[in-house]
Amino acid sequence: VGGSDVFAGGNFATAGGVTANRVARWDGGAWAALGSGMRSQVNALVVNSGILYAGGYFTTAGGTSANRIASWNGSEWRALGSGIDSTANALTVSGSTLYVGGRFGRSGATFSPFIAQANLPRDTDDDGLLDSWEQLYWPGAMALHGPLDDDDHDGLVNLLELAFGRNPTVPDAGALTPLPQEDGYLKMTLTKQAGVG
Repeated sequence: VGGSDVFAGGNFATAGGVTANRVARWDGGAWAALGSGMRSQVNALVVNSGILYAGGYFTTAGGTSANRIASWNGSEWRALGSGIDSTANALTVSGSTLYVGGRFGRSGATFSPFIAQANLPRDTDDDGLLDSWEQLYWPGAMALHGPLDDDDHDGLVNLLELAFGRNPTVPDAGALTPLPQEDGYLKMTLTKQAGVG
């Protein structure tokens, strides 16, 4: 689960009638594909700071070479380094560390159970925006784009663009209701629907 979304992984080709190769997102009303999905089975998913991490038996994620582990930033799949040499069966996050469990790490001619860890993207300038996300949209110019800046002038500040999985350089006209600022805070009003807890 990531925010209000639910992510599903497995060995399926469709979700709710939508082509979604082995990984999909449920937003409360409909299933959606995550890019072109995976080439083979997804065994584990975990969400951390708006990034979805997937592990499994796949070697391709969204058309990109990704050996059994990859991340989804809301718009594209990315490999995590050179990946691992056999199936990733479990993922968990503690602090800024991603732990991977599975049958990998060669020991002679056989695979043995093993746990590995990888450092997750950080926020080194402590501005609330992940370094990897800032580098994706403003390579080499991170310091020029603050969390409360609205670089694409669509009414959503960069921090909200990150939270909602949007591209901060392309206006999201009509996609989300602009949030007004009051006393230095962003205000969002939600109307409770009948029957909703």
